[in-house]
Amino acid sequence: MEESYSLKNLIKYLGENNFTILLYSLLNRIPIFVVGEIDDEINDLINSIISLVPHRNDVVFYSDFIDPEDYSLMIEEELNNFNIPRLIICCPTTASNIAIEKISNLTGWILGIKFNESFSYSKIFDKLSNRLDFFLILNILNDKIQIESKGLNFNQIDLSFEKKLIIKSIEKTEIALEKMKRVLNKKIKDSINSQILNSIMNFELEENKIQANIFREEIQAFVHASIRALAILSRIDLLRELGIRIQLADKTLLQTIDYENIKCQRLLRFIKSEYGVNFEKCINMGWKNRFGDQIESSWG
Repeated sequence: MEESYSLKNLIKYLGENNFTILLYSLLNRIPIFVVGEIDDEINDLINSIISLVPHRNDVVFYSDFIDPEDYSLMIEEELNNFNIPRLIICCPTTASNIAIEKISNLTGWILGIKFNESFSYSKIFDKLSNRLDFFLILNILNDKIQIESKGLNFNQIDLSFEKKLIIKSIEKTEIALEKMKRVLNKKIKDSINSQILNSIMNFELEENKIQANIFREEIQAFVHASIRALAILSRIDLLRELGIRIQLADKTLLQTIDYENIKCQRLLRFIKSEYGVNFEKCINMGWKNRFGDQIESSWG
């Protein structure tokens, strides 16, 4: 592949449906294996994938840490402190075999694996299937990136939120570019050579950067909303532990955190993956509880 792995090209090589699967896996911290023949291509793709989750703290195995005990300490710190960024661990091709042998918990990892004479695709992934409940494989081919999931049937998983994020990013990018072109058109009063005009109006390079920035802003907005939800739900959970029977309607939660373009189940799934806490018991999905919350809010 000659083109870089910009967000636009990632969507192009994967296709929108497979890109939503990748995004879902990233947000849920599902282990991802990037397989290819060229080290630089593999590592470039890993770096591009990491850029899709700007809220995470990226750490490189065999550079930032080596000892599994150091990794265990980082995981323990995550569990004990909701305020620190969650980890995303990247592993270059040169260290993937060591990571697979030494690290038992690969949650939130992206590992590069290079095809060579000693590489046995079925052997390594059959071995991983015995250790991991689920993971994702990205195969770099000549003109596309092939995706394969183990332990998960994405035909049965609701990916509507991830699709909305992509569509919203594309639409916002198109609007931004159209505004830029419109401003220039208004300022050009004199006739100008068509080739020069086309060159001036070509925002292809800027389009990649604008789309990537808008996408990251959308991810950050979602993460910030989930942090607000975490603050509310952790308090409801504490009240329940103190014996106070309390639940919040799903719609009320989304309205309170000012983020309604997601289903509550997807938000709870993300919070569980990100922070290791299951708040399902704190939420009532029924219409009666929503109606009760509406009455209470109306009365102040």
